[in-house]
Amino acid sequence: MSILPMNLNSQKRLKSREERKSKRVQKKKEERIILPLQGISILQREATKNLIIRTGVVIANKTQCDSCGGEVCRSHSLVQKYVDIPEDGLKSELRVEITTHMCKKCNKKQAFIPVSLLRKRRLTKRAIQYILSEHGMTMFPRELGNLIGVSEKTIRNIRKEYKDF
Repeated sequence: MSILPMNLNSQKRLKSREERKSKRVQKKKEERIILPLQGISILQREATKNLIIRTGVVIANKTQCDSCGGEVCRSHSLVQKYVDIPEDGLKSELRVEITTHMCKKCNKKQAFIPVSLLRKRRLTKRAIQYILSEHGMTMFPRELGNLIGVSEKTIRNIRKEYKDF
């Protein structure tokens, strides 16, 4: 049993075929750009074995207090995790740095949370839209919950709460 060496032309064809395939895969990944969330600037995207993590900052230039109109100063910031829509079959998480501001006049603390984030459920609005989409409605709650990264009960509650939309 002898193994014949590949000739040079067949090696070139094989390499060029692999290069074309990798370019197609790269082009598909570039086409799958997720639209930005309103009021959030994404700074970094990190992919692990089973999770995609996006790190972002809330875009808010608060200078006046909502209740008294006094000057506000930055108090502190915290990072909150929100579940986002799956990407490439992986769960996706959005880590957002939210800054709280304190009024110098009335000493009230205020945090600006964009409308694209739901604080009660720690989900993004596009995750809710994905759950309520035709694709999401055809899946079982357990299957969809495993895909997104939330419990089956959360999926059922969202479907019940937003059934009119």
